Amino acid sequence: MILMPCQYLPEVIYVQPGESQAPGTAGNDSRVVLIPSSTAVAANSIIRAAGGGAGGNGTGAAVGAAGAAGGATTAPNSGAYAILGNYLSLAGQGGGAGGAVAGAAGASVTFGGSGLFLSGGAGGGGTTSANFAGGAITGAGLVPTIPGGLAGSNPGNEGYELWVPPTFTGGSGGGSNNTGAGGAGANGKYGCGGGGGGAGTTGGAGGRGGGGLVFITAVFGY
Repeated sequence: MILMPCQYLPEVIYVQPGESQAPGTAGNDSRVVLIPSSTAVAANSIIRAAGGGAGGNGTGAAVGAAGAAGGATTAPNSGAYAILGNYLSLAGQGGGAGGAVAGAAGASVTFGGSGLFLSGGAGGGGTTSANFAGGAITGAGLVPTIPGGLAGSNPGNEGYELWVPPTFTGGSGGGSNNTGAGGAGANGKYGCGGGGGGAGTTGGAGGRGGGGLVFITAVFGY
């Protein structure tokens, strides 16, 4: 977050929203910049918001770790002009661990556990003995519980989003299958981590991390 006097800004500024495209990839950074450019953006950036981490891919011998919510960025790493305002950055919530290789459900993540309106993703189920469920996003406050993928080749469930007030969660983990393919981890919402893929003879793919999110609000003084 940055609070900056408008006298330091030009009449036109640009928002470069981040998003991830392929399964198992982290969300891209989002930036507020002075000129639209795909290169050397730090040199003209006002602020940068990190995207959520990708969920790890499951394998036959291990499970995918869950993706974390976006990390903190210091003012110097955010952009050349962040120093002109009052800058605050907080790290996102870590994702849940994948279930034990010997066989266990993926670790769940509780929304609000890190004091932010974002969350990491849940872990995928582990197996070398039987089938296990993926980890859940445990609901709290305005957020419902998002169950993990059921035991077997079942995918996790996508994160939850609510815009007023801003509330976003990671994806839940995929289930594991001792004799088949593991379930895929689910995608995280804005700034949140993807769920981990479940283990199996073929591991499930990790979910995508959500891209960084940008809110711009004008504050008028009298």
